[in-house]
Amino acid sequence: MRHASLLPSALVASIVHEIGQPLSAVETAASAAVRWLQRPHPDLDEALAMLAQTALSARRARRIIQGLRAMARQGEPEFSPVDVDDALREAVTLAGAGLAEQGAHLEVRASAPPCFVHGDRVQIQQVAINLLTNGAEAMGHLPGDARRLGIAWGASACGRSVEVVVEDRGTGIAPENAAHVLEPFFTTKSSGMGMGLAICRSIVDAHGGSLAFQPGATAGTRVTVRLPRLGGPLCASGRPQQGA
Repeated sequence: MRHASLLPSALVASIVHEIGQPLSAVETAASAAVRWLQRPHPDLDEALAMLAQTALSARRARRIIQGLRAMARQGEPEFSPVDVDDALREAVTLAGAGLAEQGAHLEVRASAPPCFVHGDRVQIQQVAINLLTNGAEAMGHLPGDARRLGIAWGASACGRSVEVVVEDRGTGIAPENAAHVLEPFFTTKSSGMGMGLAICRSIVDAHGGSLAFQPGATAGTRVTVRLPRLGGPLCASGRPQQGA
């Protein structure tokens, strides 16, 4: 992983944070699969779905480790065209079991046509998963049916960037904390490491993008990530034209 803007001490914490997330997802999904199988009438379809999610999270952990190895060798990340729609749909699947465990109801909205960026697929997914996890945690005090979390993505109005928006209905960001939420080790949670948003900022910076916070439409926080859109006009297949 490339986290060039983080201090060396924060890099260690970022490693713990990034590896911890997929391992936690593996544990959650595997435990859910066991529960489905231990029912008086086992639900094989649900168990298989949880096992598939376990495999996805394990692959994500492997990709993160590969990125960390490249960083240890002082290698540059291997950026390539990333289909944002495909990457974020997989991120939603990866985050699904954890969000369900926290009682969050997720609404997904994606606009067509597909949008591509030049970057690292795993890192972009990491940003989405961090933001979704933070949003779900911010709503922990709400009754179950009020824990509504949204994620949307698509091309910006000008067409030059891809926007990813995550919105929760939590407590929002206190004014005195607004200037510090992206700093390494800053957290308002008793068990938090204060690395999730700092990692998001580092990844977005490395992709030439921006990250902004606003109050949500009704309550909570709205986070908007903008990344430069790859290529120009779309061809008939929906993919960027070669040489655009």
